[in-house]
Amino acid sequence: MLGVVAYVALLTYLFVYDPRDGATLFAGLLGERPPVLPAAFALLVLWDVCYRIGTGWWAAVVAIWRSLTYDFDADTTAVVRAVDRRTLAFGALQAVLVPFVWGHLPLVVAVAGHVVAVVGVSAASLLVLKQRG
Repeated sequence: MLGVVAYVALLTYLFVYDPRDGATLFAGLLGERPPVLPAAFALLVLWDVCYRIGTGWWAAVVAIWRSLTYDFDADTTAVVRAVDRRTLAFGALQAVLVPFVWGHLPLVVAVAGHVVAVVGVSAASLLVLKQRG
């Protein structure tokens, strides 16, 4: 669900909000009259990115809830810590998207905010697990 919300927000930005300022991000990448197949592929890639953003949020939120709610034995704690580290790393990796949207402040804020939030929530989950230790 979070991925769908991110995708709808992105499409609204790309095709409603962004065109009001003149040159659009989509036109900058594919030209003023983009060919159908590259445009379809770009929209598919954007869906995948939004899906992964939504998945990252879900994983981070569930991780902090899990860490605050349950006590685990040492073996299970090791496994969930590994998952949290992967979620944190994947969230941080998405910072590479910022240069692609540079110059489009709402997208820069959204991507950077997403990265900070997922990394922060995942780190908080890891901290809770360490403290419960």
